[in-house]
Amino acid sequence: MGIPTARQLYFKAKKGIGKYDLEKIYKDNNHFKVLYSQAAQQILRTVAESFKSYYGLIKAYTSMKNNY
Repeated sequence: MGIPTARQLYFKAKKGIGKYDLEKIYKDNNHFKVLYSQAAQQILRTVAESFKSYYGLIKAYTSMKNNY
């Protein structure tokens, strides 16, 4: 649900996604409303945390690559 949106923000706008940003984006989405609210929020927060980890790995790889 939130992966395509987070991916588009990263590749098109070069902007990272925050923990609550996806919830703001999806609050009017019908698919988001059908799920139980706690489950939907947890899914979107997990997506945001995964992308944050991915950004950190890219940063670590780039800094390691530049040091050698």
